[in-house]
Amino acid sequence: MKKTRIMVVEDCQITAKTIKKSLQSLGYEVVDIVATGEDAVGSCFLYEPDLILMDIEIEGDMNGIETANEIRTSFDIPIIYLTALSDDDTLEKAKVTGGFAYLVKPFRKRDLYANIEMITYAHMMKKKAKEHEVKYRNIFDNMFDGFAYYKIVFDGNNKPVDYIFLEVNDIFIKSLGINRKNVINRSIKEIFSDKKYNSFLNDINVYGEAAADGVKLHIKEYYLEYAKRWFSITISSPQQGYLSTLLTDITERKNSEEKLKYLTFYDKLTGLYNRAYFEEELKRINVKRQLPLSIIIGDINGLKIANDVFGHKEGDKLLINIAQKLKESCRNEDLVARWGGDEFVILLPKTAEEATEYICNRIKKTCQQEGNGLIKTSIALGSITKNNENEDINQLLIKAESKMYKNKLIESKIAHEMIIDSLKNALMERTHETKLHIDNIKKISLQIANYIGMSQKSIQELELLAEFHDIGKISISNTTMNKTAMLTEEEWDLLKQHAVTGYRIASSSKRLIPIAEAILFHHEWWNGRGYPLGLKNEEIPIISRILAIADAYDVMIHGRAYKKPMEPNEALQEIKNCAGTQFDSKLVEIFLKVMNNIK
Repeated sequence: MKKTRIMVVEDCQITAKTIKKSLQSLGYEVVDIVATGEDAVGSCFLYEPDLILMDIEIEGDMNGIETANEIRTSFDIPIIYLTALSDDDTLEKAKVTGGFAYLVKPFRKRDLYANIEMITYAHMMKKKAKEHEVKYRNIFDNMFDGFAYYKIVFDGNNKPVDYIFLEVNDIFIKSLGINRKNVINRSIKEIFSDKKYNSFLNDINVYGEAAADGVKLHIKEYYLEYAKRWFSITISSPQQGYLSTLLTDITERKNSEEKLKYLTFYDKLTGLYNRAYFEEELKRINVKRQLPLSIIIGDINGLKIANDVFGHKEGDKLLINIAQKLKESCRNEDLVARWGGDEFVILLPKTAEEATEYICNRIKKTCQQEGNGLIKTSIALGSITKNNENEDINQLLIKAESKMYKNKLIESKIAHEMIIDSLKNALMERTHETKLHIDNIKKISLQIANYIGMSQKSIQELELLAEFHDIGKISISNTTMNKTAMLTEEEWDLLKQHAVTGYRIASSSKRLIPIAEAILFHHEWWNGRGYPLGLKNEEIPIISRILAIADAYDVMIHGRAYKKPMEPNEALQEIKNCAGTQFDSKLVEIFLKVMNNIK
């Protein structure tokens, strides 16, 4: 099959090489590459190319349009303009010279291919329709894009009144969802009689009239509802009295653009606008007519503990929950964005201080409502209002952020303790960690502590440890915690992590920091065979050793989902049997004396 022989007129060597590579990969022969109009005219005499790709802005005394006009005078060679310019003036000049197509750089290889094939086909139809009918019919029917060719029907005043199908390929038929049967030589008004084709038919009418006045090309993008796809429709007039349409499916490109737009302007996790978009909108809204302009900056309480204790999945749920509550608390005209990490920012145009304060209170109230996560949501806020157009908006942002941090310092302690207490309450609701269990081990532990004369500080820590020693179990699933059958090795390993999780929770609380290590080590054994670190003897804090005995005894006499309760005497004997291995022998002796006194 004879290759289409193409000459490239381009003064940028890099661009010329790129175009040549693309053409060759598409199966075309590049007969020459020139940089000036004068060389282009000379090359036409030497090589007689089948088609010319012409850059409009080139070196030399003639630009691309002038060069094309010169070539058209002496040669019958189709020309496709390649240019980075798409202004109306340039387009009008290009039309006058009779260029067949107009590609704006940078362009896709498939667009180049489609235009070359369309122009080559239209040109060869004129000269050698019969000779090359079979050859070009195959190309025509296998184009990437839909193509249709019409004859314009004029009235007595030389105005187009109808368009008759002369040629149409399968892609065009499938794209528009029309029946190919009897399309050729029929009016487009008959074929597109359904109302859903009105926009397409209207474009044909409008630009058919324009073609009659000498306009050669029109490109439009629109969404065809019935097809649920985006198309780019190129309507051109390759010769007087005829129209052609190139129908390109651009749905994938449009979807990519929408996805890119979303990634550019939105925070992927929360669905709110991102910081980059906020900063651009702030420039636009920071004008006199939007005054008073208010800004609210918020910082989530508890995100770190959510991430540290439950993992980033729970932290993400907390962020999403707060983001939703912020949107619910604001008006449609307000802009809510994720400022970064655990911070959010809200832009409120035409909003005075009093209204801003009202919105802040509404946000706080909404955030205090129960969410769907394990951590109770709350947020520290700081706000500022711009009343004078001369005030620096960036300085106001800094002030709002400073107010927010000040409020966070004041509120964070209370908020954090609320989170700790809510975790303890949630644990008691979900597991066997009942108030009775806590009271029992607290009573036994304090009896032992008083017997050995522990300090008041240590006794207070022991009381806290009795309440919070198993707080880490909040991260274990209900299924595992309440399983009646024997735990699997994997489940047991997961359960043993509750001591580490409890340590992390306690370490984040000023109130629980003194007992953080005691929580971590309350499952260590006297002989070093406990977990999580395998400590032994006095390496284990004494309050952990005391609690371990009291906890084990109460669990034995009340039982668990996986274990039946023992008689008190049996449980006391089991504790005695474990002296020196699991438990501190001296503390076991004291425990037995205490239990005898309690009896």
